[in-house]
Amino acid sequence: MSIALQLMSFDEPTDAPETSGPSADYLKGFEDGAAAAKAVAAKENDRLSAETVAAISELSFGYHEAKHLFAASLRPLFQAISDRIVPMVMHETLGHQLIDILEQESVKAMTTPITIALAPEDFDRFSPLFTDKETAVLNPVSSDQVSIGHAMITNGVRSIRFNPDDLTDVIRMALMAITEHQQNEVMND
Repeated sequence: MSIALQLMSFDEPTDAPETSGPSADYLKGFEDGAAAAKAVAAKENDRLSAETVAAISELSFGYHEAKHLFAASLRPLFQAISDRIVPMVMHETLGHQLIDILEQESVKAMTTPITIALAPEDFDRFSPLFTDKETAVLNPVSSDQVSIGHAMITNGVRSIRFNPDDLTDVIRMALMAITEHQQNEVMND
């Protein structure tokens, strides 16, 4: 038995061209879905934008608040430095500071002996520093009229009062100015 094949001829045009591709209902559904997705994305974008603005505002406030708290936390540290550490350092370095002043004065008055009046509590500690110097004739003396940590330097013509409290006050004011400047900056922001 034989089967006859029926083949279509492509040489002749067909009566109605067949349409290919998605149907109109499919295209309408696709457009509706795309529009709904765009609306959801726009709504999510608006929400994220609002949250970002809020987070940046909170960060800005947090930065200024942190800066203020940091400056406030430094104040006790600076207070301790200026009240405790600076006076101890000044007392420990008194001899070396006096040596520097004396060397400068000895150049001015090479022929006149220089008297260094020290508090009795400081005399034993600092007098060896002055007797070893070769730059001038130094005469350390103990005096009840000089406070601890201070000195009176005299060459017979001129006297210099060495007062480390003034330097301590300058350092204290400089440290306090740092925190006050930070606090004023925070208040102005």
